[in-house]
Amino acid sequence: MNTSRLKPYLSSLIFLLIVGPLFSQAPNLVDDQGRKQGKWTKFDASGNMVYRATFKDDKPVGEMTRFYEDGSTQAVLNFVSPIKARAKLYYPDKGGLMAEGNYLNQLRDSVWLFYNPTGELASREAFSNGKRQGESIVYFKDGSVAEKSTYQDDIQNGKWVQYFENGNPKLEATVVDGVSYEGDYTSYYENGTKMLKGKYQDGKKESSWYHFHEDGSIETIYVYRYGKVVSEHRKNGTFDEYYPDDIKKSTVTYKDGKKNGPFVEYYHLGEWVEYESLDEYGNPRKAQRLEGIQVQREGTYKDDKLHGEVKYYKENGRLDRIERYEMGELID
Repeated sequence: MNTSRLKPYLSSLIFLLIVGPLFSQAPNLVDDQGRKQGKWTKFDASGNMVYRATFKDDKPVGEMTRFYEDGSTQAVLNFVSPIKARAKLYYPDKGGLMAEGNYLNQLRDSVWLFYNPTGELASREAFSNGKRQGESIVYFKDGSVAEKSTYQDDIQNGKWVQYFENGNPKLEATVVDGVSYEGDYTSYYENGTKMLKGKYQDGKKESSWYHFHEDGSIETIYVYRYGKVVSEHRKNGTFDEYYPDDIKKSTVTYKDGKKNGPFVEYYHLGEWVEYESLDEYGNPRKAQRLEGIQVQREGTYKDDKLHGEVKYYKENGRLDRIERYEMGELID
């Protein structure tokens, strides 16, 4: 659950928990200085009970209960002092507990717990003067941790960790001022192996960034300087290259940083043709497909050298010739 969507509602509720433009239908008592004294019950203009509370010298003491228009409980506050209250807030329409924590001077303070409408703990957040301070934890419905983050004055700053539902890490990073990364960054596949690993410097990718396959082998290493790629090192997998107009140029297989396995190279031929297809709802939409591409040659590499049979084709698609190689040496 995204508890941030509750925050505007909860913030507006803070003031209403104590005061508001209310109408009375009960002989609520005030002293000669106009201060509320004793038990008070307040109603709105439609006759709906708004709150029930006890006051001393105009300050709430003990338990205060506020109500929704349907009469269900909106909030229960227990005042341990004129400025501090323990609060429980509830969902509308006789819903369950939405949040619980402390108010200090009508601002959220210390640890607050937020709940899903179905009753599971959604998040645990620390507050000071109404702002998030320190560690915040988000939970999956089964109670396992989904995310841990750190806040300073309501802005995310510090270590950020996300998890998959199986408990394995999903992301590890450090956030600065809520908008940029700094230092080590690692993301993971659900099986626990790394997906991406690198570093940020001044909010930009820097140095070597490793892209991994799900089996843990390195796919590609990109080297960054000031957020821009300055070199690329292919390690394992099949890679496509394209001409500037997005027509495929080649498909090559790499293993351990060398060309190993089949390859196909294409002429700079073909054109993008627009056609009409149907989307998932059956509505017509415009799409494009590439037509007229032509293989120039195809064969196999071994340890970066041509090895075995290589076929060459003319631009009209006819086979031109076949050459045979032994570790880069033409033998036939």
